[in-house]
Amino acid sequence: MSLIIGLKYWPGDWSTARMLREPFSKLSCVRINPDPGLSPAKNVDEFMSFVGNIRFSHPTLYVFPGGQGDAALFGINGFNMLVDGGFSRRACFWDFTRHLDRLDAVLVTRLNNANCLGMAAVLRRKRQAHVYPQIGHFFCNLQERRQQQSPDTEKEGDSLLFNLADIGQE
Repeated sequence: MSLIIGLKYWPGDWSTARMLREPFSKLSCVRINPDPGLSPAKNVDEFMSFVGNIRFSHPTLYVFPGGQGDAALFGINGFNMLVDGGFSRRACFWDFTRHLDRLDAVLVTRLNNANCLGMAAVLRRKRQAHVYPQIGHFFCNLQERRQQQSPDTEKEGDSLLFNLADIGQE
């Protein structure tokens, strides 16, 4: 399994040499802040607008750090899964994932501003431009909606209290 993490402006000792001392590095290929001196043919950023499709031949995990709005992409031959939606109108993972044929699964682990804004931006962009990737299954950690037991139940509660998750599901 490969793990590539870009943490250029994150505090702490984030280096490949430091991570290679960790026990998990013997089970995978770990690179932290890869050198920018790559040959032009291997520099992904240079070709982002030209690349057709990206495929994975072995288990790969890309982490897109965004402060409180991180996202991760897990890929293996024939299966891609996006975990969480990042944060912003232009989600941090978009430049990479738009070159995938399909996201087989999207998993939103919690309902918060970061995930909602990041996923909403991606879905809006897909609806307007009909762009890749196609999205297969969508899994979200939502609260179960409960029916009111009687018409009097609503009168007993505080009318100024509301549940944002319930309103978002309506």
